[in-house]
Amino acid sequence: MLDDEIIVSGSKAIKLISLPDFPSENLFGAEVYDGNEAGVTEPVLSFNNGEIATAQRSYSVSWFNRSTSELIFTKPSPQLRELLRHTVTAGEARLEMANSQLKAIGFPVTTSTVELEEREFSLRLMESVAVPSEKERSKFFDIAKRAEPMHWAVRHFERWLLYLEKGERFDPVGRMHLCYCFRHTRHLEKAVKASVVIETGGRLKAPPKLISMIATIRAASMLDIFELHNDPEILSITEKTLGKAWFNDKSQEAAAVYKRLDALKRLVEEQNYKRRVDVAYVDWASWL
Repeated sequence: MLDDEIIVSGSKAIKLISLPDFPSENLFGAEVYDGNEAGVTEPVLSFNNGEIATAQRSYSVSWFNRSTSELIFTKPSPQLRELLRHTVTAGEARLEMANSQLKAIGFPVTTSTVELEEREFSLRLMESVAVPSEKERSKFFDIAKRAEPMHWAVRHFERWLLYLEKGERFDPVGRMHLCYCFRHTRHLEKAVKASVVIETGGRLKAPPKLISMIATIRAASMLDIFELHNDPEILSITEKTLGKAWFNDKSQEAAAVYKRLDALKRLVEEQNYKRRVDVAYVDWASWL
């Protein structure tokens, strides 16, 4: 595809060539492509009453319902772009505008798990200088989890938590959000430092379930670090942290981290056993 080419397919192609003002003469260097591996296209001779004529055959508009069918404009012009604007619904225009803004900040706009209203909601929160309510931040957090990689969201959770924790206050919900984001963007040092609040005794005033969530994220982050830096002491610390999580809420997430911890402990035992065997058999050649 050339930089200045425009490709349409499916319902958009059908809408375009069905417009009353769409010219019958091929003014825009149109070609049809059927998805063949050779990449061969057929120049369009004319558009007439929903039929696309080429030197080889005629195509009906329904042909564009095929997933491999494309209409390629090799000579786009302002007139074509104006016609294309008429094929866009109000909802599509909103989505295009939202995606344009989101793409600029690294949001994965191709994800199918975030609806238009959620995209617009996210933009409103990120553009506002005010700190959102806990309910709004939790909704934003849910969206961020479905729009990974979530690097695009981290700085907003950081900004909000910095404001919420002015002075000696802790905001457990904001703290949990940020710990999760740090871990899932592989900022493991930050995830560990942000979650240290669960080690402050009774200073962190939060429901047991929330304390468990922060402790579970902290423990999972420690295991991430262990997989990069094979230090058995990390497993001991992780086990203590998981104990706090489990004491406060016996969640499925904590159980999953326990399962991962047990697997890594077995791996260390196997490695230690292999090392002992290697030492025991180091002089094997002298037995010959």
